[in-house]
Amino acid sequence: MARLLLCGAVALLEGACLIPQDDTVLPDLPPKKNSPLRVLAPTAKPAQRRTTVQVGTPGPTCLRPEFSMTVLDEDTGDPIRSQWYVDPTATYEQTPTNPVFTGAVIFGGTSTTRQVTAPNAMLTFLASLVDGKEHLVEAWVTDSEFTPDAPPTSVFRDQRVLPDGTEVPDTAYTDFNVWVVKVEPCP
Repeated sequence: MARLLLCGAVALLEGACLIPQDDTVLPDLPPKKNSPLRVLAPTAKPAQRRTTVQVGTPGPTCLRPEFSMTVLDEDTGDPIRSQWYVDPTATYEQTPTNPVFTGAVIFGGTSTTRQVTAPNAMLTFLASLVDGKEHLVEAWVTDSEFTPDAPPTSVFRDQRVLPDGTEVPDTAYTDFNVWVVKVEPCP
């Protein structure tokens, strides 16, 4: 009986040595997919969603209005682009009374948060809105590029190339902040 058990153990051990060993190296991981960006709403200026701003000649009693927000994007290599709308139409079509303003491109470097500010042209345009009415100001951001003459939700992004050379679409993301603004002249 002991001899039979010994023969069985030897057979099992010999069989383990005969199993072929796979020496292939795992392929490279595909590039990381794009992460969604988001506006950190508590950082927006003006802080109130419904606000009054004063416009006029900047001075001690009349400060230039500031519209800005912090954007979080884990992909530090993605530039952040912004478009600013004043009283946008339903289709975000640009008209003389519903202009679209393009903000500066913000590069990340090593930071995951970036400050996006309204372009000076938009702040200048607000001065023409001293009419006692409330106006809608929308700021849209993307980690890609806005499609020209299209709503801000329409963005495009280049293809990602996998290690085997295959191209696959990469998702682009948008986010936004909104203010309801009444514009008054400085005292």
